[in-house]
Amino acid sequence: MLKKAISFSIVLLLLFLVYQFLVVFIKHEHDITYVVNSDELYNVEEKYSKDKEDFYTFKVTTSDNEVFLFEVDNSFNKQKEIIKDIISFKNDNIKCLTLLFKDDITTEPICQKNGELMAFSYVKNDADFSEYIEKIPNFDLNKYDKGSERREEYDLSLNTDYLDDNETIIVYSYKKVGFYDKKVSKYLTFSVLDNYKNIMGSVVGKYYVIPYFNATQTITQYLKYNLETGSDERIDLTSKLSKQTYINGVYNDKLYLFDKSDMKQYTFDPYKEEITLIGDESKNGFAYINGKEQEISVYDLNNGTVKFSDNADDYKDLKYDSIFICEKYAIIYKDGAFYKVYKDYLDRPILLLKEENAQEIKMKYGNIYYIKDDSIYRYNKYGSVSLITRNELKYNTDNVFDVYVK
Repeated sequence: MLKKAISFSIVLLLLFLVYQFLVVFIKHEHDITYVVNSDELYNVEEKYSKDKEDFYTFKVTTSDNEVFLFEVDNSFNKQKEIIKDIISFKNDNIKCLTLLFKDDITTEPICQKNGELMAFSYVKNDADFSEYIEKIPNFDLNKYDKGSERREEYDLSLNTDYLDDNETIIVYSYKKVGFYDKKVSKYLTFSVLDNYKNIMGSVVGKYYVIPYFNATQTITQYLKYNLETGSDERIDLTSKLSKQTYINGVYNDKLYLFDKSDMKQYTFDPYKEEITLIGDESKNGFAYINGKEQEISVYDLNNGTVKFSDNADDYKDLKYDSIFICEKYAIIYKDGAFYKVYKDYLDRPILLLKEENAQEIKMKYGNIYYIKDDSIYRYNKYGSVSLITRNELKYNTDNVFDVYVK
């Protein structure tokens, strides 16, 4: 009997462990509240969800009813109540919080000033934060204040030290495209004549693709540059394109193009090195509008410039000049300022940066890139810095740069 009881207990234990494993394995979300007792009592609303990756958001309310919002995309094995401590700063005008998790993982500091949520980089010069920052693991308050060694190239200069190790900046320059990373620069010549506007060049997956332009009016070849290896190839097209072709967008690692000269839509696949006719006057083309696949008449593609766009339905009640959709939040540009807005907390935007007349704005892995005056800038949690300076950026900003992050 004793042996049977022990065996039965072991089976029950194994079943319990399997159950716990399955709960963790198949769980895709939770929404809980709890209290963190640090320098004061904080009420926390923790939301976890899994889409393409694990993602936590936190609404932290202080004892003075001040609200702060945070995120972290580390998985933490889908655990609950993952905040280990809350690090705070307070003076007469500003309060800042940082969430601390296991293994010294932290959020970036978020601050509140005059009732408005702000990124730490926006207020970092408004007080002495040295003691506060010393308490935050792996956060360098002065990361971009030490200056950068410049590298002169072709018709531009780079702030080399500010480029990340896995970051390539792509710059269009009329006859050639430059690819600039922290160590080297490479060039791809795509034309025998000057082409002022970059109508058909784009990043597609791990490639930068652009037509080869000769002196004729037709395009019979596309060039592709491998952004990971630095190699390039010239691809013969089975269908000729005219110089009236424009880009609809990139979807599922394919470039969608519409040629107004003969009312035809194509996909170009740099991986398979194929161009495929998908729409003409006898059949509808394809569009990816507001995050939805749909058929579209080639007459609509011809009447204007149809560009693909992500789903912005969660932010339809907001006013903005531009919006950039991420998994659980959006970056909006409005009235000369950038804000982060979580889709669950639309009424609490976080002011990131004020930058009047920012142009050609792009989002890559949480970083914001934009052109102002003669420079390409990158904004992240440490602030905004100039990566590349080029005089021509004062006069031409349309599709003249892109970013690839390995």
